[in-house]
Amino acid sequence: MQQVSKTSATNLNVPEYLLEGFHFNDRGVVIRKLNKIAAIGIDSLHLVSDFDLTLTAGKQPGQNLGTWDVMDELMPAEGVQRHMEIYQSFRPIELRGQLTSEIASEKWAETLDLITSYRMSIDDVEGAFLSVATLRDGAKELFDACQEGRVPTVILSSGIRNVIQLMAEHYKLRPDYILSNDLNVDEKTRRVVGWYRDTLIHMLNKNERGHNELSALRATRPNVILIGDVPDDTKMVLGDNVIRVRVLDPRKNEIHIPEEALEVSFHAGYDLVVEHSLYAVSRIIKWIAGQDKAEPV
Repeated sequence: MQQVSKTSATNLNVPEYLLEGFHFNDRGVVIRKLNKIAAIGIDSLHLVSDFDLTLTAGKQPGQNLGTWDVMDELMPAEGVQRHMEIYQSFRPIELRGQLTSEIASEKWAETLDLITSYRMSIDDVEGAFLSVATLRDGAKELFDACQEGRVPTVILSSGIRNVIQLMAEHYKLRPDYILSNDLNVDEKTRRVVGWYRDTLIHMLNKNERGHNELSALRATRPNVILIGDVPDDTKMVLGDNVIRVRVLDPRKNEIHIPEEALEVSFHAGYDLVVEHSLYAVSRIIKWIAGQDKAEPV
């Protein structure tokens, strides 16, 4: 993989292999952040990750779908059409990093209202998602590395918590927190009957500081590895003590120009970019924890 670098800065504390598999814009900045976190120690670290298209991938090439997309399989044609219209009304400006909080709140609520109006079975939702999506390569290893290193994990997503929970249970992931939009499911019929409006999370309000339940975690573990798949995911955690990693894996029917995607990524504030796999990120966790034996994953 060709890597982009503005500086030839090196540091003996960071082995060369640790950055294999990554694109980066400024090697010196990345190494300084890695050294700082490693010097403070693994007990200062936690992981924050998006879910859709970050921890998940399509089972078939070009089939990258999110928790929202699988709902289309369970809605009639007019519902699918309306869902697509809502999505297309904001996706282009989201990719440019120009989405506003007001627009995001409106579009996410509109989508949730649409989806829940069809009273679909949550079991059908699970089946539909598992039929087209799987964990991204290296995602299980990443969470295993965090568990071994006792690094708390937070899934912070503008998708659907119920689906994320089902996926985590299916693949035996054990995130410490799942913060996402929560559907109201009737316990007897297992049908979706609405959604909890106080759980509304969209692209621009999905940040740690908006969740009081994470205040103790932030206070005791201020260093973060953040993983996302779109430019605005860099804002999930604020501050300089964050290593921000973007996963590049274009969604179905989207045009992908690698050079432009890298430029947008670095402009948005990502330190590192990976394509398709998360194995390289788990390697960083192991290195910080002192578990890595100087052999690439």
